[in-house]
Amino acid sequence: MKKVKYAVHPQTGKMTKFEIIDTVFTYGLSDKEKGIVEKNLPNSEIEVYDCTDCFTDVIAIGNPIAIIINPDSIVADDLDLINWYYKDFNGAYSEKIIFTKQSDKTNSLENYVKFIAFSSEFEFENKLKYLLLESGNKKKKVDNYSDTIAQTIRVLAEIRKHDGITTAKLAEIVERTPRTVARYINNLECAGELIMYDKKKGWSLPEGKSILWGDF
Repeated sequence: MKKVKYAVHPQTGKMTKFEIIDTVFTYGLSDKEKGIVEKNLPNSEIEVYDCTDCFTDVIAIGNPIAIIINPDSIVADDLDLINWYYKDFNGAYSEKIIFTKQSDKTNSLENYVKFIAFSSEFEFENKLKYLLLESGNKKKKVDNYSDTIAQTIRVLAEIRKHDGITTAKLAEIVERTPRTVARYINNLECAGELIMYDKKKGWSLPEGKSILWGDF
C-alpha cells in the first residue's frame, strides 16, 4: 500500500496529495553488488535509484532509506560533499550511508557522518537486509512525525478558510479520525493559535485570522 503525503502547492497555495515512495540510492555498484541490493530489499515496493551518473543526486534528491556506495568509485570532492551535507543539516536526515567495502577514503568523513563499511562481500550480502530494515523503521518514524506536522498545518489551513468547519469535516478532509484531528488542534493551541469552538458552528479563528499563519 502506497503512503500518502500532503504538501502546499507552490503556485496555487492548495494542499496537494502525492504518494511517498521508499527508495534506496546506489552509487558506483558493480552488477553483482546491484544484485545483492535487489535481493535484500525488505519489501517489493522499495525502489532502487542508480545515481552513478551524478554523485550530487545521492544527497540532493529525496530522503532515501539508505545510500549504498562502492568507495572505489568516489573521489575526494564527493566525500567533501557528504561532509558539507551532514554538517549543514546537523544529521537531521534519517538515511544510512552504507559502503560496500572498507576503504581508507572514508577516513576523511567527519564524526557527524554516520556510515557503515562492510569488511567483506560475504558480510555485505548477509547483513544488508538487516540494515535496510533498521533504516526503513527509522525513516518511518521520521515520516510519521513529518506527516503529523503536515496534517496539523492542513487542519489550520482548513479552519482558516472555512469558518465554522466541523470536526467530522476536518477528519474527512485530512483522512484521519476525529480523535486525531482533536490532537492536531490541541497542538495548534499549544503553539499559540487561538482556535474557538462552537457546538453549533464548529471551529473558527478570531476574525478568520491565524497567528501562526502571520495574519496579524
